[in-house]
Amino acid sequence: MYIPTEKELLENACHLGHPSQKWNPKMKPYIFERKNQIYIINLGETVKQLHNACEFLANTAAKGGKVLFVGCKKQAQEAVKEAAVACGQYYVNQRWLGGTMTNLKTIRQSIARLNWIENMEKSPEYSKMGKQEISAIRREGAKLLRNLEGIRTMDRHPDALV
Repeated sequence: MYIPTEKELLENACHLGHPSQKWNPKMKPYIFERKNQIYIINLGETVKQLHNACEFLANTAAKGGKVLFVGCKKQAQEAVKEAAVACGQYYVNQRWLGGTMTNLKTIRQSIARLNWIENMEKSPEYSKMGKQEISAIRREGAKLLRNLEGIRTMDRHPDALV
């Protein structure tokens, strides 16, 4: 389990926080100082918290629990997918669908629709459809696959979310 050092975090500008007018008082223990109207994050505390988070995730995975990795920003999409696939966990790296955690039944219905579309493409009835209908089904299938690919096999809520 790799945890970056304070020096590595500093070199990657991980110490730069939000503007000082946008802060939550609960963050005070994690703030080192204020400089040029920006809070500087305490990297010593950050390393401790990263260690705690890694221990928690390792224990969760060791017990057979499942972790859902989420990162929908362009910069994070590929890294999130690679990390989740490497450790055999779930991921969402495109659009977060409402109800993913609170309404798993509806998400399962969307996954069933995706499976139906994929099976339909293999059936002989598919070739008998019109071009517009085939195109609409392909578009729907591509959209569902893009959004549900990482949680396709998720049959219960994950034990942790990153």
